[in-house]
Amino acid sequence: MPDGIKDPVRPRGSAPVRSMVLFLLAVFIFPAPLRGAALQYLRIPVFAASEGMGGAYTSVSQDPGASVFYNPAGLVRQNRDDFFVAAGYADWIKSAGKGSFLIVLPSGLLSAVPLHALSIDYFTVAGLDAYDETGRRTGGLRYYDLSLGLNFGLNLEGDLYAGANVKYLNENIAGYKGHGASIDMGVLTDLPGDIRAGAAVSNFGFFFFNGKIISMPTIFRVGASYRPLEILLAGVDFELGKDKTGIHLGTEIEAAEGFRFRAGIKDTEGGLFYTMGGGFESAPPEFSDWGGQVIVNYSFTSGGNLETVNHMIDAGVRFSLF
Repeated sequence: MPDGIKDPVRPRGSAPVRSMVLFLLAVFIFPAPLRGAALQYLRIPVFAASEGMGGAYTSVSQDPGASVFYNPAGLVRQNRDDFFVAAGYADWIKSAGKGSFLIVLPSGLLSAVPLHALSIDYFTVAGLDAYDETGRRTGGLRYYDLSLGLNFGLNLEGDLYAGANVKYLNENIAGYKGHGASIDMGVLTDLPGDIRAGAAVSNFGFFFFNGKIISMPTIFRVGASYRPLEILLAGVDFELGKDKTGIHLGTEIEAAEGFRFRAGIKDTEGGLFYTMGGGFESAPPEFSDWGGQVIVNYSFTSGGNLETVNHMIDAGVRFSLF
């Protein structure tokens, strides 16, 4: 169990079989993905722990930032007793990049509302030029996307957890503006034999751009992970796409105290990618001189139909105010 994350308390009489039945019911009532070409930045992950593992993270709740992106039920499963603040950045094709900022609250901080985190995502494309009807350059073209999110989660029954991200979306392309809202929903459950299973649907919502309705890039994922040893984690995800079902495979090993190495492979609509990465965690807050912990992750992804190389890096701090 990672430092700072408490074992969830099982209600008396809870049964793994009952939790699994509820989990399967929750999986099959999710709507099928809606296919859309707009707002593709919503599909770009930022926090590097998941991408080092090839994106096989739907059933893994270890890293807060990656959990919010892949399965919003991950934060309630972590049952944290401290604050966590993190920022990450992912470079994308040429001059495009996406940044994320995340604040995770201690579990139960707001007793009346199951709020676990607040997030901001910002996507921009630099170096674009604007031209008039004669082809003369008139200056730079502004292009950005912004999303503001809240993460909610509940322990439904025994080892069954559910979560949701509610997001406000905003887009500006050369003065043409769009607004909308979306929701991510996820379920997560612990199974016998150190196995965990999860399912999530992301980007289900609506968006209006320049007075027109734009379809959303909705994604459905299902995955499982297995921890045969305390220092070893392996995961697999399946992602339902428009033309094919993508598969994500990844592993993480704690090579030394505080140091983690990751590797993965993913075969998606964008092609075949190879991923690698690593992370460092300083001593946990209860053992540090200043009462906090620093966490840094890095990953790179190589391959795909466009033969790109993408880098992701994030850093976070755990601390307690009470």
